[in-house]
Amino acid sequence: MQRACYGVLYFLLKYLALPLIVLAIVVMVVPQVRAAFHTALFVAQTLDLPVQPQSWVTREPVRYEAVYGSEEGSEVADVYRLPDGKPRSAVLLSIGASPTGLSDATTVNLGKALARAGFVTMLHWSPDLGLDADMQLDDPEKLVRAFEFLTAQDYVDAERTGIGGFSVGGSFALVAAADARISDDVHFVNVFGPYYDLESLMLEAASRSVLYDGERTPWEPHSLTLQVLSHELIETVDDPEDVAVLTAHYLDEMAVNDAELNALLLQGSTVARLIDGVTPEEAEALYLMLPLDFRDGLADISPSNHLEGLQARLLVMHDRYDRHVPVAESRRLVEAVGDRDDVRYTEFLSFNHTVPGEGGLFDRIGQALRLSRHMYDLIRIAR
Repeated sequence: MQRACYGVLYFLLKYLALPLIVLAIVVMVVPQVRAAFHTALFVAQTLDLPVQPQSWVTREPVRYEAVYGSEEGSEVADVYRLPDGKPRSAVLLSIGASPTGLSDATTVNLGKALARAGFVTMLHWSPDLGLDADMQLDDPEKLVRAFEFLTAQDYVDAERTGIGGFSVGGSFALVAAADARISDDVHFVNVFGPYYDLESLMLEAASRSVLYDGERTPWEPHSLTLQVLSHELIETVDDPEDVAVLTAHYLDEMAVNDAELNALLLQGSTVARLIDGVTPEEAEALYLMLPLDFRDGLADISPSNHLEGLQARLLVMHDRYDRHVPVAESRRLVEAVGDRDDVRYTEFLSFNHTVPGEGGLFDRIGQALRLSRHMYDLIRIAR
């Protein structure tokens, strides 16, 4: 019996140990293999695949709250990094309209996975957007300040820094990355499900349709998209009574009788029609009736008006069947910078907006392969 055990051990050492040792050496020495290895680990962790070995071969990241000042007050973000004191590549991520904020389990998992992949990861969250579905015109400005704070830390290699985000947060990240104060220091931008032009998104939601490449197709916006746009539209109404009726009906889901809706003044009626849905032609006409300063504000936080300042390498992802933001928005973004050779665009077929969707093992493997191809070059920066 003892001789049999020795025989098995000898077999394992002879035929398995050496290949594993060789593989380990290759992973450590060859940058491309090392990046591919850590990309596979990252993808398995973030897509909830059956095996998640990232924690087996990397240290546990530290997570702490970062407070950075501004003229208007202090901002708070979470930072994840490996506790080795080594200056590393860094990324600032705007997580968009997440109601659970920085404590969300998926957000925490992402922060840890990116840190294990080699990034110092700073996660930024806007309570106004997350809790109240209210976009603020200074949200890109807050990201600029956050990026300046991040790149000033001694554990960050300022030559390997980037910014990114999800959904609306991704659009804010694009606007921030083009800001002259940081554009020279932003080396990559990675966004998932952003809008390209906010006027376009509002017309798509109001008309329940998308015009792309000369063809108009039906599109049913998600309730969260309608909530965010409703919030912005209602803020254009001056009459307090109309504001109260619109808020109760569209944001608080309270019972409002037809008489109250029929009594709305012109501003309130315009907003109600846009939220309820109209034809594409009516949507364009009603949109032009909105206050000019409101329309200018939407233009200010639209990436479509800031591309000239965007110098960083651009990576874009989108769910083809996204109900929060139409995939046409990302396609237009990529087409607008089509003459550049440092742009990567990836469409997914089974994501739920920016969250891995339901599906069988083969669906998840397909997602994993697409995400791996997309993330490989970024993780090479960190590794």
